[in-house]
Formats: sequence, C-alpha cells, structure tokens
Amino acid sequence: TYNVGVYVENNDASDLAEKIFRLYQDKELVRKYRENDRKTAEEVMDIRIVKEKYRELFLNYLGGDTDEQ
Repeated sequence: TYNVGVYVENNDASDLAEKIFRLYQDKELVRKYRENDRKTAEEVMDIRIVKEKYRELFLNYLGGDTDEQ
C-alpha cells in the first residue's frame, strides 16, 4: 500500500463523515498523506516508469528481450 489517504466504506455516510473529521483534526496525518501522495506520483505513476513497466510486460508476454530499446 502507498498510505496516501483513507478508506471509506461504500455507501456509508457516517464513515465518510468520521474520516473527514479525523483529517480535519489531524493535520500531521494530512501532511504525511500529502508527502506520500507526491512520492507515489513521482516513483510509481510517472509516465516514464509506467511506460517501461508496460513495455517489459508486453515483451515478456511476447517472449522478447526486455533489454532491447
């Protein structure tokens, strides 16, 4: 997991309200989530990284060499 936010039960308004209130009260938790959001975006979701992962996946599927450019 990336620890970038909270999980809210589907169709549960009271759970959503509880999580929002927790974030409202805990600024340090919000700061940690913000840092983790940025780190995750840079290290996991960067288009260059995603592109390379798909390239490797397709080459492995097709039986190709992943070291070729």
